[in-house]
Amino acid sequence: MEFSVRNVRALRCMAVVAAIVPAMALAQAQWPTRPITLVVPFPPGGAGDQMGRMVAHHLAATVKQPVIVDNRPGAGTIIGSQLVARAKPDGYTFLLGSTSNVLNHYFYQKVPYDTRADLAPVAQLITLTNYMVVPPNSKFKSTADVLRQAKERPNSVSCANYGAGTGGHLSCALLARMAGVEFVNVPYKGGMPAIQDTMAGQVDMAMVVEALPFVQDKRLNALAVSTAERNPNAPSIPTVGESVPGFDVTSWLGIFAPAGTPDAIVQRVSADIQAMLQEDASKEQFKTMGVVPVLRPTKEFGAYVDREFDRWGKLLKPLNIRLD
Repeated sequence: MEFSVRNVRALRCMAVVAAIVPAMALAQAQWPTRPITLVVPFPPGGAGDQMGRMVAHHLAATVKQPVIVDNRPGAGTIIGSQLVARAKPDGYTFLLGSTSNVLNHYFYQKVPYDTRADLAPVAQLITLTNYMVVPPNSKFKSTADVLRQAKERPNSVSCANYGAGTGGHLSCALLARMAGVEFVNVPYKGGMPAIQDTMAGQVDMAMVVEALPFVQDKRLNALAVSTAERNPNAPSIPTVGESVPGFDVTSWLGIFAPAGTPDAIVQRVSADIQAMLQEDASKEQFKTMGVVPVLRPTKEFGAYVDREFDRWGKLLKPLNIRLD
């Protein structure tokens, strides 16, 4: 039997593939053999950090390896997201992603990564309400009170949030646009600093996700929630949409991996997260945080992210809200 040069090359390629595939399968079967890093693009202490540490604690217990929370705040989550987008897709680096991974593509002309091309969805975790809160001694008792003063005296109301390009920032900006008023935007590096300054009366109001415990112990008053429906953890608080029809800013958190991460690893982590979300202890913690767990595994989460791009693209492009 005679072999051409082409046949020899083909056989060599087949031999290489035959050697690589079992090695890859073995590596995935043994995963993880070393600590895993979960990049959290938020500062310590806020809802994002709390959620990241919940995931890290649960995942470490199930995979029998340490899961290190690496807080990388800054630039509206761009710094941390870019780090993961450029990481080796070997199953040892994950991202706590958020609504900002969609919004930044409309807030900035250039983002150094593409959420849909460079990040692989693993599982959604929760949806978050942005609570519209004021100091207990504030003269504002409702959304209507805030809008009334903002209309009479433009830029007389300051609206704090947990960072440029976040759901809190969008809540402030979108409310102003839809109501035809102007707020003074005050972005902080995280929700807790915004809450502290709101309690101290340094700002008039804030749109933050971590506010519920402070509302419950009377250190803040909640005027409204940003979601289309009332939050089941605080059903007595009205929605912004009850005063400004059509208003809805629903923030979310989910886990992403670098694009190209082996599917077996992605599915394993997704399954572990689904199990965590259904634990009684987790449900109690979510209730305390004032957030709502969402069971969206890999495929469903990816479809949800696509819908978020479509929704916010249609809404934000005409508004032309730019941060650069």
